[in-house]
Amino acid sequence: MRTTSVRAELRPKSYIKMTLRVISLSCLLATGIWAAAPAISGISPDPIDAGGPYFLLTIRGIGFVPSAVARLGATPLDTTYVSNTELKAAITPALRTLSGHPAITVATPAGVSNAQPLHISPVLSSVAPSSVLAGSPAITLTLNGIGFTANSLVLWDAPPNPATLTPALVNSGKLTVVIPANLLAISASARIQVAEPANDIYSVVVPFDVLGIPTIASLSPNPVDAGGVFFSLTVNGNGFVPSSVVNLGGVALDTTYLGATQLLGAVPPELRALAGTYPITVTHPGVAASAAAFFTVSPVLFALEPRSTPGTGPATTITVTGAGFTRNSVVAFNGTTLTTTYHSSAVLSAVVPASALLIAGPATVQVVDSAGVGRSLPFVFTIIAIPTPTISVISPVSAFALSGPFTLTVTGAGCPEECNVHWAGVSVPTSHPTETTITAAVPASLLARPGQVSIQLVNQYGTASKQVVTFTVYPNAAVLTSLNPPSVTTGAAAFTLTITGSGFVPGSLTMWNDAALPTSYLSATQVIGFVPSDLLTLRAVINAAITVVNPGGAVSNALTFALDPPRPAILSLTPSNAPAGSEGLEVVVTGANFSINCVARWNGTAVTTTFIDTNHLKLAPTPDLLSTAGPIPITVTNPSGLVTTAATFGLFAAIPSVATLSPTSVAEGAAAFTLTVNGALFTPASVVLWNAAALATTYISASRLTAAVPANLTAGPIPITVTNPGGLVSGPASFVVAAAPPPPAAAAPTVSGVGNAFRGLPTLAPGALISIYGANLSLIEAQATSTPLPAALAGASVSIGRIDAPLLFVSPKQINAQLPFELAPGPVMLIVHHG
Repeated sequence: MRTTSVRAELRPKSYIKMTLRVISLSCLLATGIWAAAPAISGISPDPIDAGGPYFLLTIRGIGFVPSAVARLGATPLDTTYVSNTELKAAITPALRTLSGHPAITVATPAGVSNAQPLHISPVLSSVAPSSVLAGSPAITLTLNGIGFTANSLVLWDAPPNPATLTPALVNSGKLTVVIPANLLAISASARIQVAEPANDIYSVVVPFDVLGIPTIASLSPNPVDAGGVFFSLTVNGNGFVPSSVVNLGGVALDTTYLGATQLLGAVPPELRALAGTYPITVTHPGVAASAAAFFTVSPVLFALEPRSTPGTGPATTITVTGAGFTRNSVVAFNGTTLTTTYHSSAVLSAVVPASALLIAGPATVQVVDSAGVGRSLPFVFTIIAIPTPTISVISPVSAFALSGPFTLTVTGAGCPEECNVHWAGVSVPTSHPTETTITAAVPASLLARPGQVSIQLVNQYGTASKQVVTFTVYPNAAVLTSLNPPSVTTGAAAFTLTITGSGFVPGSLTMWNDAALPTSYLSATQVIGFVPSDLLTLRAVINAAITVVNPGGAVSNALTFALDPPRPAILSLTPSNAPAGSEGLEVVVTGANFSINCVARWNGTAVTTTFIDTNHLKLAPTPDLLSTAGPIPITVTNPSGLVTTAATFGLFAAIPSVATLSPTSVAEGAAAFTLTVNGALFTPASVVLWNAAALATTYISASRLTAAVPANLTAGPIPITVTNPGGLVSGPASFVVAAAPPPPAAAAPTVSGVGNAFRGLPTLAPGALISIYGANLSLIEAQATSTPLPAALAGASVSIGRIDAPLLFVSPKQINAQLPFELAPGPVMLIVHHG
């Protein structure tokens, strides 16, 4: 209580009162005044194993006091008070030698608590035997441990027949129990416990195996690739127990028990390094091993070289690289095994026979285990289709005999680099600029004589193109030496032309200029051409070039065949005359023997000539040829050079006509200008008359003249006419000179001052330059441009002492003048005039 009062002095009043109340209550409880019996809510640890060492049991509840004593059954325990809700009680080894459920109670001055059982579990450490063969008769099982009592039962937990068995107590450390035969009929992994189920007391579980011969149903994964890393192999089956071991090819694997139907076997990398089929068994002690299940390690194919080969080609050696190869590994091509050479666990080689390469397309290559079922994943090997070469076109398709070497271009397909051009069955040097273009260098020796040659493409396997393209070697050009007859008269009848020379062949064709003639081959030195009459008309040219074209287009030299033409003649002209100055005139010439290419001349000048027929032509003289009146000689010249006698066309003088003027008027006093006169029948000699007075006239065309009109015209209407030679005058056109408006009245000049033009001189002397200042001194600004100086500029003048002064410059505000030399000293009158 003293401690409490001291604390009260150091704490707030409300807390002091509360503390005092709690301590007072404790004091009451300690003295038993108003106290209740304690109650246990739990103990820890619970359960505990029998036979263990000394430990402190924690008791939780309420109503505990420092004098409280815990008891295990009737035995008081060394008790430590922790709080009114917790005690610690010492459990000695002697108190836990046997399993059971003795009661824990707490006694205080207020009474005894409720009983709380402490579960002491038996300890099962081993069973003997630990296993038995399935189907065995009943056996006696010895259980070793700690804390067994007469109340102990044995629990058998094994599907499908769990059981509770009553053992015989030998001592606290040993029990015996009979396992009936029905519980041993089939293989199983049993769980055995010593327990008092009614009191919730159980030992730990000890396994007991009813062993049967294990069976393997399946393996997973299976197969696996050779050369991989560590992995777990799942073994599915029956009869597995925790002691079961998975064996791979007789090597025990690190095994994990998952259940009676499944095990895991750890397969290290070295056990899958090589391909093969290996037995997997499951064993456990004292029992025969399971039947073997076969586990496959497949060879692995990483690469293939080559990956393709041409179809129809020769046998090909392929090399495969991978992992896990053995001497039992063989290469399979499209499922057929090949003769295989083992190089190492990573390299094999095999020969693919030509018979396996006949069909183009993808093929499969695998490595298979000849002694097992393992096989690699397939690799695709491509048999490349080698198509039959095809020819689309060749260029050129022909050449002339003895023309020298040339390059033949073949356009086609299916012709690889080793493919060649064959000329009449003989291979010639071949190049491949593109996939579809093949070129061949044809030597001159293959062009020795004319004829036809077969062209084919042949690939490296001897397959020739189905197309056989013909190349033609044509003969060279013939040589002409003579024609018979050498000429005929124009208009003659059809005839045969005999051509003599060399190099003619069957099929040689005679050409008349560009026209082919029907031709007969007589011999290598002579052919005949049939010349029709229509090539001999006046429309024909004067001479014809005769050539012979041999097959292939070789052209001979040309010989000239002459046509003797008749002289042309003019019979009449329509019209036969026209006024000078006409425009767009066409003249029809009627005559005979006009040639299609004849030319008409107008006074010696060739004019546009249209051939209508051998008797009619049409001429179109230009306007300049129609400008001058007089007789005009007209002739016609045929291509042969023969010229007609001249016919006369009359150009007579005609009265011109004026249609329009430009401009049509000017103002009185206007400057000189150019007048344009439009009309008809003007000639180079036409003159424009201004009020009957001739103006300087320029001839532009038969419908246009220009004339120079002088300045300062007098106001009034002016008749404009045009006169042609011979006094032929057109009707007048009116031109107006408009009267000028009167000038505005000028303001009178005023003088504000006069001074020496040189400001430093105070006096004025005869001959000096003066400046006159004022207003309206002149209408405009002007300056003298020559000497002697004028007395008037721009209508302004200055009188000094009744003498006109020479002027240098005038403007509305200033005049510069020279004092007359005639002036006498003294005052003089100065007067400015303008207007």
